[in-house]
Amino acid sequence: MGDIAKSDYEFIKEQVIEKRWRKIKKRLQRFVIRLLSAVLFGLMAAVTFVLAEPTIYRLVHKDGRSKSQITLPTASDDIQVAEVSGVPEYSDQTTTREIIPETVIQKIDANLSDYKDMYYELRKLAYKVNKSIVKVTSSFMVEDWFNNQVEKTVYTPGLIVAETQDEYYILVSLDRVRNADKIRLKFFDTVYVDAWMVDYENEINLAVIAVNKEDIPSIYLSGLDTAILSENYSPVVGYPIIALGAPNGHHNSMGLGIITSEGSSVAITDNILKLFNTDIEDNPDGEGVIVNMRGEIIGWITRTLKQDQNSNINTAISVDQIRPYILRMVNQHDRIYFGIKAKDMTEDAKQAHKVGNGIYVDEVYADSPALKANIKNGDIILMINGQNIINTSSFYRLISQYEAGTELTVRVKRTNGGPDKLMDLTVVLSTKPK
Repeated sequence: MGDIAKSDYEFIKEQVIEKRWRKIKKRLQRFVIRLLSAVLFGLMAAVTFVLAEPTIYRLVHKDGRSKSQITLPTASDDIQVAEVSGVPEYSDQTTTREIIPETVIQKIDANLSDYKDMYYELRKLAYKVNKSIVKVTSSFMVEDWFNNQVEKTVYTPGLIVAETQDEYYILVSLDRVRNADKIRLKFFDTVYVDAWMVDYENEINLAVIAVNKEDIPSIYLSGLDTAILSENYSPVVGYPIIALGAPNGHHNSMGLGIITSEGSSVAITDNILKLFNTDIEDNPDGEGVIVNMRGEIIGWITRTLKQDQNSNINTAISVDQIRPYILRMVNQHDRIYFGIKAKDMTEDAKQAHKVGNGIYVDEVYADSPALKANIKNGDIILMINGQNIINTSSFYRLISQYEAGTELTVRVKRTNGGPDKLMDLTVVLSTKPK
């Protein structure tokens, strides 16, 4: 009976069968919606990455932007650009002096046109070098007379000394950028590019700042170039030079002159820097570089290392002397610390102490590796690890080859407290404090 009843109502069952084209349409709609969502998400992700990537990169690489060794361009005898090692190697080789050609007295008929042509050639040389000189601005928040916070802007020339694929490294005077709230390059009245401090060397008042190439508008980027720093160059009195940057205190100024004297120096920690003078008019705010007739940078005008008779004379540090410091700043390498101030010995002093070489220790710094090793004022440093010390420059080049923590065997001749006597002392190098 149940089976009969079930069959009687079998006709009530229905099944709605959707047409095939409607199924395809719905599936197609869902696919299109998902596809459009994916494309929209991809576009949003791409835009976000493009906008955020530079900032993220700077934050992540803030403490170490370039891990590879950065070198400084130099020039060989045929004016071809070369590269030097990041760590200076010890050598007894002295610097080469400019070769002075034999003078031939000959009458030359010249007129004002020739005079103008000569200065035109000098301007061409200056134009080429000026591609590596930029205008750096530093902003500081200071209080005015009414205790209001106002922005003070300081301008200084900067020299492009090195580059990587992404960045330029620029040498500047430390006191112009130290503790600045903002450091920028100025290309035009309204065109500024942010820069940041990489490293600095307090004793010689130098710092290296960096800037991202991609931040520089292409119209200005194409006009920039890296400077050629002279190498193994010794100034010659009477040799013509050009001063660029801000030698008279005005930016983009230019001075023509000659090297008037050389041979003065200034003692700094573990080294002596050689200085030379020019007849460029001195200015308390003068800054910039000294360039030879081949377009190489041979000197950095200093305001802070001028002493005694140099105080009112245009004075420059030989670039060959500060090259190791520039390399270490660019690559953010620690400076090695021995902890003395020394003097080169005259021939009379060597004969008096019966030595053929060595440097005279004039001062031993407190809590320095030298003091801990019992080196004293008046000691003569003769050898380090079996290598003769010729002068203070060779001493600095030698210790700069080693890392902090290295033990050096130092042979000294003690000249104080009795008869001169030879001693071997062990000095453990450390990192130079800022």
